[in-house]
Amino acid sequence: HFMESREIHRALEALWGIVTAGNVYIDRSKPWALAKDPTKSAELDTCLYYQCETNRLIASLISPFMPDASGRILRALGCTAEEATRDRCS
Repeated sequence: HFMESREIHRALEALWGIVTAGNVYIDRSKPWALAKDPTKSAELDTCLYYQCETNRLIASLISPFMPDASGRILRALGCTAEEATRDRCS
């Protein structure tokens, strides 16, 4: 049982690393500032796309641990659980 719990712990640490990287990306990209500048719309689109994809990936990866939260994230993204495991949601 120790080994199983240790592997779960490592998996959750890796997931938390993805969450942290997504937060750092948002902090550095500053989409709230990009949205105020019409000349930055392409950059804003890219920023939001990457964040949605990061959230989709996180939702897919947390589903074994937190299925309800995963489902809520996916629904907010307009994505089904089956779509979440593909390259991207339709």
